[in-house]
Amino acid sequence: MPGCGWCAPPGGRGQRGRCLEGGPAGPAGGLSCGRGAEWKFLRCPQEGGGTCGAGASSLCPGRCDSNGRCRRCADNTQGPRCSRCRPLFVGPLRGAPPRCRPCRSFCMGRSDVCVGRAELLRAQREPHSFPLSPTAVQRWLRFGPTESDAVCVGCTEGSVGRRCQSCRDGFFLLHGNCVRCQCNGHAATCGADGSGCQCQNNTESAACGTERRDCYQHQCSKCPHSFQPPPIL
Repeated sequence: MPGCGWCAPPGGRGQRGRCLEGGPAGPAGGLSCGRGAEWKFLRCPQEGGGTCGAGASSLCPGRCDSNGRCRRCADNTQGPRCSRCRPLFVGPLRGAPPRCRPCRSFCMGRSDVCVGRAELLRAQREPHSFPLSPTAVQRWLRFGPTESDAVCVGCTEGSVGRRCQSCRDGFFLLHGNCVRCQCNGHAATCGADGSGCQCQNNTESAACGTERRDCYQHQCSKCPHSFQPPPIL
């Protein structure tokens, strides 16, 4: 009974070809592989796709094509070996097993978009060609960034920083969120804990006491000794 072999084209490393009936000596029926091609008779490559072979990523639960490229990656990965994250997802350093998490998680819940530094510079130079909205960025960004290279875009809630981890001027961190400096309405800026207001309108801050976390409540809260509050009518 004839077995199955294939004619490997030049430069194909024996991994591509059309399956034919034949034996160890060559194709059946007196056929020839032609100039430069080599007859392979151990097993045929899968026609129309097959298993991914040894060393395949666990993130490729489906089948691979004839070139060993995964057809459907899992867990928000993509690429021939499922080794990169999809846009709007962040992964670890290249070469490590990808564990892709949403940009919103990386950005501490304050942005849905993160890109690599080079992609951010490109978008800043050509904002019309490379828009950074969550929908538009997926049309031009090939892969999600690695964690070491990711930069969050459009941090909300008064936050700034590569991961939206800091509060911008005029805000301070309170219970994990950036809120506007309060200063009892007599200043616009404050320190990182809400204290240090540059009081105006002839006001000053009362002593904080031992509970430093409540200092923001005592900013610009009293009149200096040389001033008296207006009488209450």
